[in-house]
Amino acid sequence: DAATHLRAREKEVCARILYGMSFAGISVDLGIGEETVVTYRKRAYDRLGIATQRELLIWYLNLWDSADEAHRRGAVH
Repeated sequence: DAATHLRAREKEVCARILYGMSFAGISVDLGIGEETVVTYRKRAYDRLGIATQRELLIWYLNLWDSADEAHRRGAVH
């Protein structure tokens, strides 16, 4: 699963991107430089095989949909 291969900072940056924070805001929030934010985002996108913020949102929604489906199957069986 691609999500489990993301490093902690990559997950933190992606979560803040999904929340709608700017790179400057993420930088201040995490106490890192803006270029470092860009680096973490690039690494995360490469690991996930995506290229845009829209694709990140779609990946995230699919992740939750898959988890929800697995939960429903488990509750039924």
